[in-house]
Amino acid sequence: MKTRALLIVFLIVYWLIGFYPFQLTGPFTFQRGEITKSSTNGFIFPQRSIASSASGMIWLIDAIRLNRLTLKFSAITKDIEPQALARILTISMDDDNRNITIGQKLNNLVVYVRTVVDDPAGDVYVIPRVFSEEKKLSVSVDLTPDGLLITIDGNEQLRAALPEDYMRSWDAQYKLALGNELTYAFPWQGELSPVEISVGANSYIYSFDDLYTAGVYQTGQSLLDYKLKNAFSLKGWRDNVGADWVINFFGFIPLGLLLALIYRQSMSFTKGLILCGLMSLTIEISQFFIESRTPQITDLVLNTLGGGAGGWFGAWLHFIGRDKMPN
Repeated sequence: MKTRALLIVFLIVYWLIGFYPFQLTGPFTFQRGEITKSSTNGFIFPQRSIASSASGMIWLIDAIRLNRLTLKFSAITKDIEPQALARILTISMDDDNRNITIGQKLNNLVVYVRTVVDDPAGDVYVIPRVFSEEKKLSVSVDLTPDGLLITIDGNEQLRAALPEDYMRSWDAQYKLALGNELTYAFPWQGELSPVEISVGANSYIYSFDDLYTAGVYQTGQSLLDYKLKNAFSLKGWRDNVGADWVINFFGFIPLGLLLALIYRQSMSFTKGLILCGLMSLTIEISQFFIESRTPQITDLVLNTLGGGAGGWFGAWLHFIGRDKMPN
């Protein structure tokens, strides 16, 4: 009875982790919003919208080669305290794989910069109480071989050293997105000026009128379309090497081991695979209905293998223990 009660506790914990942060939404909800033109030829983002680029931007390739990039824009927030990290500007693939993300969480300016290959989420830098009211802020984020420099309204707010050649960890195929993450789950509400991107002596302007000629376009699709496309992406398998693999594989070993303690003689590697695979499948399917989570076939595979390994190990321990028992 105790092991079965422990199993129930384990299942609840796994489901809670899988369902976090509990923001349910319909999978067919369309994430399209009309971006309107501001008086400065910039962008006015309503409750949910996005402007994003195609991949393979020349300036991003040059930035990685030179280890140098400057991003400048002005922003007026319409939401003083978003609970999640609302994306103002991001060069990324999804929520967890980015080169750089500039956003707003509560009234803080938050910047993530990827500095090593093994950490696709990047290092975080926070400047508190920047968005304390709806007023225009001029932001400059300067990345050089010497490190990171953030200025607001011409005043230095943060300076940090970064590892040597840190941009070599960046992905040249990531897209630029304004006003949201490419998963459409972290919208920023407000007015954004044309964005100036500088790499060395070259500058690129992304304004409202230049949406198409500069390679940026308004886009929108259903969450289901996006999640189905990315659930089976092999790019996610490549980019999530490291801690994510370890967590997904080893995180399910205890579940397989516990199942082996309950089923004992009848437990096997195959049964562990099946039971833990079904458990993982329920979590991945549920993430179609959780706004900020994206199901991944890689998670399902690693969870299943981890559970199978735990089940095999538990069955082996039972076999060894049985052989050592006196006749």
